[in-house]
Amino acid sequence: MLAVATPAAAHYGSAFVKDADGELLGSIWSSYDHKTGVVCDEKADGVGVYGRFKVTGGKIYDVADNDGAGNSCYEFVAPTGTVLTQIEVVWRGGRTSGWQSA
Repeated sequence: MLAVATPAAAHYGSAFVKDADGELLGSIWSSYDHKTGVVCDEKADGVGVYGRFKVTGGKIYDVADNDGAGNSCYEFVAPTGTVLTQIEVVWRGGRTSGWQSA
């Protein structure tokens, strides 16, 4: 009998943080290959967001957008030899997406 292995399906991760009315405050995304990620401030409310990127080995990197002006995104590139395993977006006003799979 011949066994054939199929590659794991490529996917990207995403997470969102919203206010009490469901309005989008921030978003975070990981690439299909899990080597890069982007965090975006989605609302011009004067309160910034930051993205948390966890890589293989467990180290966490924070990438911030501190001005809260909305319509801005920042990229993170995983260090050589690592990939993103989990992502989280945090609104500095006290809300978070919680950790999600990258």
